[in-house]
This record gives sequence, structure tokens and C-alpha cells, in this order.
Amino acid sequence: MGTLEQILIGAIAVFLPAVVIFLAVLILREHRPPSSTMVWILAIILLPYVGIPLYLIIGGYRFRRDRHRKPRLYDHPHLTTRELPGVVADDDRLRDLTDQLHAAGLPLPTGGNKVELVARGDEAFGRLVEMIRGAKRSIYVEMFILGRDNVGQAIVDELAAQAKDGVRVRLLLDGLGALFSQYRFSKPLRKAGGKVGTFSPIWPPRPGRTRHMHMRNHRKIIVVDEREAMVGGMNLAHEYMGPDHVASEWYDAMAAVRGPAVRDFLRIFDADWRFATKEDIEFETVPAPATGGEDAVQVLAGGPDAEFLPLHDMLVSAMRVARRRVWIATPYFVPSEPMMRQIRLLAEMGRDVRVVVPKVSNHRIPDMARNSYFRQLRGSKVRLFTYTGGMLHSKLMLIDEAVCVIGSANMDIRSLFFNFEAGALVYSRGVAQQVEATIQMYMDGSEAVDDRRPERESLALEIVEDIARLMAPLL
Repeated sequence: MGTLEQILIGAIAVFLPAVVIFLAVLILREHRPPSSTMVWILAIILLPYVGIPLYLIIGGYRFRRDRHRKPRLYDHPHLTTRELPGVVADDDRLRDLTDQLHAAGLPLPTGGNKVELVARGDEAFGRLVEMIRGAKRSIYVEMFILGRDNVGQAIVDELAAQAKDGVRVRLLLDGLGALFSQYRFSKPLRKAGGKVGTFSPIWPPRPGRTRHMHMRNHRKIIVVDEREAMVGGMNLAHEYMGPDHVASEWYDAMAAVRGPAVRDFLRIFDADWRFATKEDIEFETVPAPATGGEDAVQVLAGGPDAEFLPLHDMLVSAMRVARRRVWIATPYFVPSEPMMRQIRLLAEMGRDVRVVVPKVSNHRIPDMARNSYFRQLRGSKVRLFTYTGGMLHSKLMLIDEAVCVIGSANMDIRSLFFNFEAGALVYSRGVAQQVEATIQMYMDGSEAVDDRRPERESLALEIVEDIARLMAPLL
């Protein structure tokens, strides 16, 4: 063995234990959930040559270093004096829920909105194109994926046409989700006078980016003329939407919103745009449109830059106000421990708790982790369904008869702890009926998970699924 090899081995023997101890202490000081803390510490101790690089790349738990650069969304004086809509003010449970969310940094709900659930890709595409073509002043789009396909091309062309006519167009894309469409593919929009920003870019590589590489902007928000918005789970790609309904299309949902709540969605875009581009969009404050609607909307936003976990805590808290039912549709079911306990407890209390997921999603590891959670729920009073009609990508929650959630966040640890997400908590009997009909449609096309199945179908498979569950904090 040469002298150089001996020096390298000696250096590793001296410094590796110090690095392991330093990172273990750092992880402890981050105050993660206990399960996540244990997984990372075991990984760097037992598999240091894998665990240490992995932690340095994707181990960041909070947007700590860049938090000061990202504007707080809701530092607006009017939020402390805004009157609650009657549907909320008249219900002690809902008033307590909105107060908790407001204390966590979210805006109070606004009344006078008109909300419509859009649960077909062709309808969503048609609505979006209509919104873009009808714009008079501004179009702001924040998206995780812009597909390099006919849908993505059509949207870029529509946006470019409006920018050429003098409409202020801003397109904000995630640096990973839209990695191959944020430059040359969106160039026609730039040439027409619009602007394209990249949130947390990963290319070209720069020092310090790797710690946040796994913290992605998963929000899907479109705001036109500060008067109407769309928010939900659909990306701008052919899997989600298009001019015609196709059999291979994923099943997803968006909320079309008109009314005062649109301003709160605009503030989310403004904060993200300023963080990504260091530019202020200088949006105008126009009178709220008279929609004639009666829907109350509390705009939701969560991310690793927040001091609290508003989306996760909202879902758990919203479940607690249920008196009759909680129905959930989600593509991935990898809940936190508090969320899992709440779901089981509600079912034991006699609430009608149902969870519907795709039988096979587009990600195998989360599916295996989900199966581990389903085994834990088997035999409880929670009703479980697996949708067989295709990829179910909707993120919906229905609570009793008049409360529902429509957004971009999956019911999994990645969405609720690490991604930037957005959605709407809607207090409306009419919108709740739309969500109920949509989730019922999913359940009608699903297989019910049979409680009578053998407790152990395959020990080896169950072990693999439990390992996938152990990896859930890293997914």
C-alpha cells in the first residue's frame, strides 16, 4: 500500500467519526419529528458513505438560511381586523379553526366568493384558456410542471399572445419540476415581453443550493386581472389537462375562484416571485369583483419557510371539527403520526372516515409505504378504497356538509413538511356537494380494501413495505 493511500485511510479514520458526530448533533438540533431524526442518524452512523452525502444533498428540514429572503405572506394589517363571514362566525368550531390557522400565519377567510370545482382535464384546460384570453391587465402563473407537450406549448403560445398585446405576464416555474421547459421551451413568452422566473433552480449548479434541492415549489396557482384564480393539483401537461378528454388522462381537480380571496392567492404569487427573481410584480389593488357568490374561502399556503406547519396542522385540526364524516382523496397516503392517530380516533368516535387512493400510482415506493399504513388501518372503522380507473391525482377533503379542502398538497410527509403548497379551505354547502359527488365517483370506480383478508399475505412483502414506510421522512 502506497504512502498516499495510507494518508487517505488515516484521514478518513480520524475525520469520519467527527463528521458523523457533528451531523448527528446537527440533526438533533433541528427538532425534526422523532421518526425522521432516527432515520437520518441511523443512516449516517450505519451507512456513512451513503448517509452523509445523502443528508448533505437532501437532508435540509427547513428553509432556515433563506427564510429572511422570502417575504412573509400575510404581514398585512387588515388581516387582524377583517370580519369573519357569517358561515364561520356563527359556528364556534369553525371560528376556532380559522383563528388557529390565522395564528399560524394564514389569512382569515373572506366571504362573497364564488367557487367551482373543476374535476375534468378538458374543462380545466378550457377554463384556463378562456381566462388567459380574457385578461386585460395581468396574468400570473405559478406551476410545478410545464410539460414539453401539446398542452404546455398551447399555454405558452396563449401567454405569449397576451404578452405581445401588452398584458403583464409572469410565469413562475419550479427549478426541478420544470427543469426542461423553463429555458428554450418558454422562450417565445420572453420574446413577446413576458417574464419567466425559476423557483429554487438546480441548474446551473451553485454553492448552497443542494441543501434545499428537495424542497420544491409544488404550488399550482393562476391569477388573472386580480379578479379570478385557479388553484389545485393540475400541472400544465397532457397528463392533467387538454383540449379533449382522453382515457389516459389523470384524474385531478382545481378550484375556480372569483371574489376577494383572489387577492390572497395573488399575495402568495407575489412573495414567491420576489423570492425567485428579486423583483416586485407591483400588482394593482382593484376593487373586489361583485360575484354574487356566498362562498367563504380561507386561502392556504405552507412550506419549509414557515415557522409552523400550517397545512399539516390545518388538516389535523379540520378533521377534529367533523361531527359526521371525513372523506379524503389523495394520490399518496403517507401520513404523519398525529394525522394517522386522528384518522383512527375519528373512526372510533363514529365518524364516517373514508380514504380513496389510486390502486397503482406513478410512484412505487410511496405505494409500498401506503400499504403499510393500510395494514395498520385494516380492522379499524376507517373505510379504504383503491381507485382502479387510472391515476387518481386529486387532493380533496370533505368534512361534514359544508367544509372542504381543494389544493396541491398530497396527504404525505413530503407535501406537508418539505414542499411549498397552496390550496383553499372552502366553507360552502354548494361546493361541498361538488366535492362529495367527485369523491363518490372515485369510490364508485374503486375496490374496497377488504378487512377480511389474511393478516399476513407475504411476510417478505410486508417487510419491504415497512422499510418503505421507514423511508417516508426521506421520500
